[in-house]
Amino acid sequence: MSIGSLIADSGGRKFFLAILLIIIFTIFVILGKMTAPEFITAVLVNLGIFSGANVVSDFAPNNQEPDTLITQ
Repeated sequence: MSIGSLIADSGGRKFFLAILLIIIFTIFVILGKMTAPEFITAVLVNLGIFSGANVVSDFAPNNQEPDTLITQ
């Protein structure tokens, strides 16, 4: 099992990026670099961007070669 298939099976790159950012925000709160209201805002923005990216990827056309997009 490769890393790529593990990421794809677990939710994808966007999911892992969202989780990584939440972990980083949590570390900032523990270190005192971020307050609780800032943490809540950061997590809400992070999850909003993640949700928006999922919606956009659902409605985006399939990946095509650049040459086929120009000739169509």
